Amino acid sequence: MKRKKDLFKKLLTFSGLITITFFFSQCKKDDQTSIVSENRVDPEMAVMSTSIPADAYYIEKSLPSGYVKDGSRDYTTLLQSAILKYPNIVFPAFPILINDNGLTIPSNRNIIFLDGSELRMKPTSQAGYGMLTMRNATNVTLTNPVLKGDRYKHTGTTGEWGMGISIYGGSNITVLSPEAREMWGDGIYVGVENGIIPKNITIKDAILEYNRRDGITIVAIDGLKLERPYAAFSNGTKPMAGIAFEPNNSKAEIKNVLITNPRTEGNAGHGMFVDFGNLMGGGQKTVDVTVLNHTDVKSKIGMTTMSRVSDGSSTIKGDLKFVNPVWGQNTDKAIFTILYGANDVRLTMENPIVKNINNTQLSKDATYTLLASLVNPKARDYTSITFTSIWPNMTLTGALTPIATVPTVSNKVAFAVNVGGSAFTASNGISYQADKSFSGGYLYKNSNAIANTSDDILFQSERYGTFGYSVPVTNGTYEVTLRFAEIFQSSAGKRQFDTLIEGNEVVSNLDIYKSVGKNVPMDIVKTITVTDGILNLNFRKDIDNPKLSAFHVIAK
Repeated sequence: MKRKKDLFKKLLTFSGLITITFFFSQCKKDDQTSIVSENRVDPEMAVMSTSIPADAYYIEKSLPSGYVKDGSRDYTTLLQSAILKYPNIVFPAFPILINDNGLTIPSNRNIIFLDGSELRMKPTSQAGYGMLTMRNATNVTLTNPVLKGDRYKHTGTTGEWGMGISIYGGSNITVLSPEAREMWGDGIYVGVENGIIPKNITIKDAILEYNRRDGITIVAIDGLKLERPYAAFSNGTKPMAGIAFEPNNSKAEIKNVLITNPRTEGNAGHGMFVDFGNLMGGGQKTVDVTVLNHTDVKSKIGMTTMSRVSDGSSTIKGDLKFVNPVWGQNTDKAIFTILYGANDVRLTMENPIVKNINNTQLSKDATYTLLASLVNPKARDYTSITFTSIWPNMTLTGALTPIATVPTVSNKVAFAVNVGGSAFTASNGISYQADKSFSGGYLYKNSNAIANTSDDILFQSERYGTFGYSVPVTNGTYEVTLRFAEIFQSSAGKRQFDTLIEGNEVVSNLDIYKSVGKNVPMDIVKTITVTDGILNLNFRKDIDNPKLSAFHVIAK
């Protein structure tokens, strides 16, 4: 998503105090990708007023004479010296390059980034880095930090720990309107430092896009307010979630968490991923996570929960609540639970809305049927689905009955084919036909397990080489979902190709392995218009052979 931010500044000076008022426009929608983001923040709520103290230090004063304003020169050492010296700092309205040492923020700091400021990561081969890092820091406020990582220019191939904003331990930390894109790892990371769990962390209006691992990862926390985050298009290395809870060990805690109005979109793994399993072994643990108004669109799975069976010496109790969630157009399934609730953690879904692949809202009965079928049998005694306000005539609570059905996809699916394979009905309800309407190419199949999907069969066959598809359709606008998995090559740079629909190049220089790895599914969705009754799909070789695993076409 290309976010355009209209920022109007008024500088008013009263007794040495300068007040800057920021007005943010609504995040605008890219017609072919971003769907959730247009309603991410109410315009009135996006108005943020912050005061620049009279003693604020403008950090460009630490830059050398003749400093550049295009982010092409590394000023890390000079910036770090200023941050350690001054409590109130203002970053200028132009991009600045930093190296993989990053910037460490100590306690009692108030750092403001003016509109137009951006920290850019100098390409590195390091497995990990932190652009802005706080270690056991207290009383820190960051306002409007904009960070751009090096994932597309990274010179190494190992690791997954290149972070935008890292919070290790510490307390009373507030991050306002951060943007973190294209990190080698996570946009924001919250974890433990020397056994100290972060406390009282507030993050508002975050925009986290195109990060290689997760938008935001919470490893340990006691007191988190996460308000209106937008976490989208995470892809590259697991879990590829918008928002992820992943405690590393039994010494961690996940409690007193309130997430309000989160928006996740197009993540290759999960909109939200919650795994309490590693808390096991630490005696009795009590978890407490409430998520209000989660909306996910087109992530592979809208929400995933995981845990482990009790080891006999420890238990995990508490609540994970989703109130008024909307999970829609998920390419695999709306939710997925594994052994969840086996340790007395109650999973509650109150007033859920599910939309199928065509963006059609399911009825209350179909919603209940679908969600109940996706809850692991061992978790059903601890899972409740309730319909109250939005479905006033229906209340279903308590233990769930196994139901192994999914709702039927409407007739808006104009064409769907399992490329190189046989007919197959996927978990999203779409019936893929056996391979047809093609010309040229060769077939390849294997039986490799495909990660992050129950539809392995769709990705275990492919057509490759010089080939195309000509699909008869009624003239109109269609959404074409191209489904890929690299099941042959074992490293990046071995396969690269372009995709053309209706003669227009819609995907350029695609390297599937570089994007998601081997035996991992990858979907690309494009909106096109057909005027001649035939939808034409072709491929162009850059390195080795183009390939395709499956595709489907939905009328708009």
